[in-house]
Amino acid sequence: LAEWGYVVKHCFLVLRRTYPDSQGISLAIQQGREAGQTVPHLHAHLIVYREEGELNGEPEPEESEQLRRRPRSKEDMQAESDKLRKVFVELEDYVSSEGAFFEAV
Repeated sequence: LAEWGYVVKHCFLVLRRTYPDSQGISLAIQQGREAGQTVPHLHAHLIVYREEGELNGEPEPEESEQLRRRPRSKEDMQAESDKLRKVFVELEDYVSSEGAFFEAV
């Protein structure tokens, strides 16, 4: 469990560094079918809040509004992945230090 906490903490720090203007980060864990779990392993969803106070990627309330939004392309997702990967590497030594474990996220 300690290793899992380390990974989640690393992800929080990366997201905070990557999206400094965000209003916060939501952590969701769905354990069990009734809780919404759709894959048979423990995982976490870390979702960045936009400046407007909405979850980044939150679906629009009306289906017609959802259809107007352009789906993310493979190129968009690759660019975001590359951006995040760089920050993961930059923070690796810091996150493994004892001080980072106790830093507030």
